[in-house]
Amino acid sequence: MRRGRSAVSVLALVAAAGWAIEPQTPPSPPPSTEGALARLLETMQVAVDLAPRSRVRLAGLEVEAEEAKVEAASGAPAIVWQREGIGSSFSRQPNSQDHLKLLKSFNAPWQWSAGNRVVEGSELWLASESAAVVYSEALTAGTDWLALAAATEGLAIQRRRQEQLSRALAIQESRFELGEVSGSEVTQLRLAKVGESARTREQEVQVRLILGRLRARVESDEFDAVVGDLEALTHLEVAALPSESSLEDLVETSPAVVSAKLHADLEEATSRLVRRISWGRPVVEAEWQRIPDLGGVEGFDALGLQLAVPLPLGKGAQRAIAAAEARADMASQSVELVRREVRSWLHNELATGQGAAQTLAELMPELAGLPRTREALTQQFALGAISYLVYLDGQARLDSVELQGVEARRTLLRSRLSMALLLEQESLFPIPSFNAEVEP
Repeated sequence: MRRGRSAVSVLALVAAAGWAIEPQTPPSPPPSTEGALARLLETMQVAVDLAPRSRVRLAGLEVEAEEAKVEAASGAPAIVWQREGIGSSFSRQPNSQDHLKLLKSFNAPWQWSAGNRVVEGSELWLASESAAVVYSEALTAGTDWLALAAATEGLAIQRRRQEQLSRALAIQESRFELGEVSGSEVTQLRLAKVGESARTREQEVQVRLILGRLRARVESDEFDAVVGDLEALTHLEVAALPSESSLEDLVETSPAVVSAKLHADLEEATSRLVRRISWGRPVVEAEWQRIPDLGGVEGFDALGLQLAVPLPLGKGAQRAIAAAEARADMASQSVELVRREVRSWLHNELATGQGAAQTLAELMPELAGLPRTREALTQQFALGAISYLVYLDGQARLDSVELQGVEARRTLLRSRLSMALLLEQESLFPIPSFNAEVEP
């Protein structure tokens, strides 16, 4: 009887082992690098096209640039009609006269050149700052997309682990029925399965939170990340991360520093313009006058010209000059502040990217062997070669290694994308081709 029972037990466990390692659904082919990149770039493109926040910021920049140009423009012309010698009931008196005047303020040569510098400076600053706004919005959307890809990978790992526990529980229940294990071992596995179910729901919530942020920028789910996108993107042919010695050059050419310099140049040009127009602009006046016939004297038409030149007097102009110079000094000081912030940011991003690349390089051999190790561990447990405690610990360690790989890929790709967008270095990571209406 014992021999028959042992044979039945072995056959049952072998059948259970075969069921335990059999995949429930055939694995889907891994996503291609081109497909993963297309989804990421489209997400950033659509986010920039539709983002109300970036459009409001771009509109605000245009307002500021146009306001700077207002100071450079001379006043609008004016027409004045004047009648003298009006009697009762608005009747004309014998000595009534009509005057028609055309007045126009204009920029003197020194004011005209200063105004041109303000107009040119505002256009350059607007283009640079608009690019920074667009790239910032694209980076936010791209960061959310990479976070969604990592969370989706984590959810898939969590669901697989929950499924493995369900299979392990089924094996233990079969063993319990055969008297091979105690009821406490079955209970322990059942409790572990309940805990994994709770962690799965937490991971699902995390995915929904990230999706909520992404849906605020991209309404369609057509470009959402799928399992395998992070691994596919790590196979992109991109340039190596920059060295520490080249960071200073990158700081000076970064859009943030360039934009700060252009803004300082614009404020300095505006300050020079204010110094030259604060006392006012010259005004030219052309007048036509009709002198009527009076006492036998024939009337005539007269044409006159007048030029008014402002005098540099008054405290109002001095205060306007002082305010403009203070704004120029503030903008100049801001350049060094932005330079330091970009330098610190570059060092952090570079260190983060290099650390993630090193971690990923160390994990690659282990990640390649994970499926085979996981299958062997499952077979050993199904055949009773290891206990459920060893099995659970082994699966947890393997999942931890896989999650480390997911996080290393996400961190590396995010650092590359961040440096590429905010440094305009497409060699570090591909950058979207933004549509004409939002392209700076």
